[in-house]
Amino acid sequence: MADKKTLIYCTNGYPSDVFSEKVFVDGELTALRRHFDRIILLPDADAGRRLGFADALPEGVEVDWSLTRDRRTHSRLVKPFYLFHPYVARAMLDVTREARTPGQWIKGMMQAASTITIGRVIKRLLKRNGLRPDDTLLYSIWFLNSADAAARLALTGGWTAATRAHSSDLYDQPWHFRSDIVRRRLLHGLKRVITISEDGRDYLKRKFPEHADRFVSVHLGSTRRYEPGGYRTCDGSETPLELVTVARIHSCKRLPLIIEVLEAVARRRPDRRLRWTLIGDGDYRRDELYSRGKEVKTANLEVIFAGRKSNDEIQRLYRDCPPQWHVLMSATEGIPVCMGEAMSYGIPCITTDAGQTSELADRKNSIIFPVDLDVEECAAVLADRIFDMKLQERMSAAALDSWKRTFNANMLSAVTAGILDSSLDH
Repeated sequence: MADKKTLIYCTNGYPSDVFSEKVFVDGELTALRRHFDRIILLPDADAGRRLGFADALPEGVEVDWSLTRDRRTHSRLVKPFYLFHPYVARAMLDVTREARTPGQWIKGMMQAASTITIGRVIKRLLKRNGLRPDDTLLYSIWFLNSADAAARLALTGGWTAATRAHSSDLYDQPWHFRSDIVRRRLLHGLKRVITISEDGRDYLKRKFPEHADRFVSVHLGSTRRYEPGGYRTCDGSETPLELVTVARIHSCKRLPLIIEVLEAVARRRPDRRLRWTLIGDGDYRRDELYSRGKEVKTANLEVIFAGRKSNDEIQRLYRDCPPQWHVLMSATEGIPVCMGEAMSYGIPCITTDAGQTSELADRKNSIIFPVDLDVEECAAVLADRIFDMKLQERMSAAALDSWKRTFNANMLSAVTAGILDSSLDH
């Protein structure tokens, strides 16, 4: 085994803050540097180059922009020509047996072509840097095309490959078709698949039992930048109870539902003021959401759309002026990092039991509702509980304790880095 180890780290947009990757990759790099002498980031999007984020990377971490500059990896017009490639042709025979719509068939073709085009970029990167299979690990932050390309290189060239797996890149979803047959074949080339949830790990074990020993679960966690200033009480009728949601504007986040529920709470408690702030942006029916916020009829509820803020700005808010509650009422979720981040500052949560939320939220640190909640029933519970400062104090302490035990990114990143390092031991 060589003494010098190199990690090829395939990302979507990192280094940049355009994607949620920055929240967890920033902290992970520190842990990875203890195990790998050199880390080469290979992003699929070049926002980080245009915005100068690569200039602030730690020593030993560099960026290779070749994937963002390779037209074949991004051109939909070029990819159909790869149908004549033996790998793509075989993959399409498999996809034809599984695809339920023409759109899924086309997605399968694009994915197979991307496996080849990305693989060629990685192969040139490896050759250009004089890297060898015995000292280099190919790692993808998403269980998508880059992971497929790395797996194929492992199968054809003897490299070692591993990947993270989240939710949209893992579970069966009609809008994100992945071929089970192709994925089962490529799993032979992946030394480790590190899921961000225990549920995700168990799902893969049930689906691909022959590869069960490759699946391991390590939460992503969140990195706390500052020491928390402590929870804030709100025991006066003149001081508004502060609730915050950090989320992109998307249908799955059900942001209009939050407004509806809080309106109902405000009607039940006309003696108290509430202020709900949404931090985040997005194109999905944004104007409708903003109009809905302006249409709030209850005078004791204030709705604020704060727009997009950097992670540092959010954490400084949590340190200097923490809200009493973090609210997330999603229809679907993985493990929401935004909730873990709030908990790291002792902010308890109001949430649904969507997805794997229960691996972070429990009855001690959160008020939890079913996904198919009834607005008035939900409002009745909240009207009775969220103004109880003794309850909020207990939940605040429990939230901070939960983060320390199960969602501290510094601890979890060290575990992930150790797993990746050991993957190179043939």
